Order: sequence, then structure tokens, then C-alpha cells
Amino acid sequence: MLKQVLKWANDYTLEGFYCLWLGPGHPYLLTFKPELAEVILNSSKHTTKSADYWFLIPWLGTGGLSLF
Repeated sequence: MLKQVLKWANDYTLEGFYCLWLGPGHPYLLTFKPELAEVILNSSKHTTKSADYWFLIPWLGTGGLSLF
């Protein structure tokens, strides 16, 4: 799977991102351009945190992640 993900990253170099679906209803946006990540992270359109976010809090804490 890693080989395929890296191939897609190479295929979408100019766009700087692509969406990887892991199962039904689980899209992951993969971006590799800082300016695109900034736009996504500064957006207030989607403020609900996913289950993945809550799963990581015990290990990462809340220092680098916003709860609200």
C-alpha cells in the first residue's frame, strides 16, 4: 500500500494534495505543500473533530491540537 500511496504523491505533485479513502466514509486528505496545509488548518468550516483526533489525545496531549 505504501508503494501505491507514494506513486499517487508523485502523480499529484503539481496539485500538492490528494484524497485517500480508507473504507466507506473515511477520507484522508494528504497534502505535501505547506501553503495548502495552512489553508486547511485555518478553515473554520469543519470544526467537528473526528474519532481519530480523540484517539490521539492520550499520546499527543492537547498542546499542538485545538480542542475547539
